[in-house]
Amino acid sequence: MKKDVCGSISEIYNSKAPYKPVGTIAQCWSVAEIFRIILKNMGV
Repeated sequence: MKKDVCGSISEIYNSKAPYKPVGTIAQCWSVAEIFRIILKNMGV
């Protein structure tokens, strides 16, 4: 639980390997962005 949290997405990820999460361990707008992308790709 010190590095990440199950069921959420960290605030920021490094763009190069090893892709470590940084910033807060759970960020609501990071989760919302994933849902936005999924819904956009579904045509909703």
